Amino acid sequence: MPSLDQSTKSLNNLILSRPGIGFTRFGFASTLLTYGHSLTSLEIVLPQSWYPKPALTEPFKSAPPLKPKGYVAGKPSSELLTKVTEYRFILDAVMPYLPNLKKIGWNGPQASTTLFSLMPAGLKT
Repeated sequence: MPSLDQSTKSLNNLILSRPGIGFTRFGFASTLLTYGHSLTSLEIVLPQSWYPKPALTEPFKSAPPLKPKGYVAGKPSSELLTKVTEYRFILDAVMPYLPNLKKIGWNGPQASTTLFSLMPAGLKT
């Protein structure tokens, strides 16, 4: 039976399509930060009503939380996951943890235009 570490290294393609209400922003961030380091392809299809962070009810942060110094890939702390989930555009916040992405697709308000400047070099070409 493969170990969790082997599974994390071998996960290259991930499609999250219309997850249920139980798949929260915390679960989303945890999944991508724990298992997404080796991802080369990510497709996200979320319902418009999926855990939005309304712009009018919370202050807009100008930049997603920074990746902590000494961060170990696949081992996000609960504190880091909380910071990531509090940022309005969750894809902006998780992108620095997905260095091997070559392809990404998403629908909805999970990303801002800033995301394009955060994408790995392989995605930009």
